[in-house]
Amino acid sequence: MPGLLSGLRVLDFTNLLPGPLCSMLMADSGAEVIKIEPPMKGDLGRQTEPREGGVSLRHLQLNRGKKSLTLNLKDKRGRDILRTLAKEADVLLEGFRPGVMKRLGADFPSLFEANPRLVYGSLAGFGQDGPLGQTPGHDINYLGYSGVLSLMGQNPDEVAIPGVQIADVGGALLFFSGVLMALFARERTGRGCHIDTSLFDAAALFLAPVLPEAMTLAGGPKRGKLRLNGKWACYGVYPAKDGKFLSVGALEPKFWKRLCEALGRPEWVPMQYEPGQTQAELKEGLRGVFLGQDRAYWLERFKGEDVCIGPVLEPEEAILEPQARSNGLFLELDHPRAGKLIQLGLPWRFSSLPKAPPFKPAPGLGEHTMEILKGLGISQAKAAQLKKEGVV
Repeated sequence: MPGLLSGLRVLDFTNLLPGPLCSMLMADSGAEVIKIEPPMKGDLGRQTEPREGGVSLRHLQLNRGKKSLTLNLKDKRGRDILRTLAKEADVLLEGFRPGVMKRLGADFPSLFEANPRLVYGSLAGFGQDGPLGQTPGHDINYLGYSGVLSLMGQNPDEVAIPGVQIADVGGALLFFSGVLMALFARERTGRGCHIDTSLFDAAALFLAPVLPEAMTLAGGPKRGKLRLNGKWACYGVYPAKDGKFLSVGALEPKFWKRLCEALGRPEWVPMQYEPGQTQAELKEGLRGVFLGQDRAYWLERFKGEDVCIGPVLEPEEAILEPQARSNGLFLELDHPRAGKLIQLGLPWRFSSLPKAPPFKPAPGLGEHTMEILKGLGISQAKAAQLKKEGVV
């Protein structure tokens, strides 16, 4: 049985993390994703560390199952090839600064004229318009502008830097959902459209839980003082004797009561939401108790208990977590140059589809160029000439 997106052709101009993660999900779901890269160097992600067997492991993760076409869009012949491809494509994804695709003759109006069914997605840092449209940025900048970064950490004098790219990954999922919505609308109208979203938009979505507080609290929400960011002892991270950590999320009174009773501290039960110094005392009390035993002891102690408590796993531990394996979140794949790799699996399971087939590895630079040109009716001799002249 084919994937849910089988039959779709996607032209992918994105590089590095957000766009390629979006198109990876599309390729994993059955779409034919053609990664269009500049000749010689290709996607910037090919140069990132860590590397194994001479190839970037990040690139291999984000570009599996895709085809690679090298195309010089500064050459009119390259633009002509793109226009021919776009006539038969369902989706085009790009992640450049606003205006770049227009200069290359590959903007939405130009290609939509050739193919009115084309769903054209643009994922920029701040969006296609507005005062920051041409401003460069990275994940930390989008989080900063959105107000999310100001809430990171516990210390009023120091902002914590997230260990993963929140806006980038959130942006990939926002991009993916926008494309699917546009494809759904096309089924009803017969026409494609332009999707304009940004990493700044994605970062701002994470304000949803605290926006009401921002509107009602004097001075707005502050890091270390939020309901889920250090205000309450019943929701936090505590070290165990062996230096490993436990996550405690006993927000509901019933969970807090069971936790306190299991720890032999029933006197803490009525103190759960008492303000001020009481919370500092509870935090210190919980810290002292958990430091008495290793993390493994506490996990075994609470096994089967109806309490919101769990380990703070390192990434290499999370890969081995039985629930992750049960969900198919991490898979071991073979790559001809890099060897055995652990990669993310699909985060969905559909009752109408069988287990996903083995993913194909990420393509070499331009690996499918000749195949794609042949499919466009370009002869082998002409394709060889285009390659010699740097068009592909």
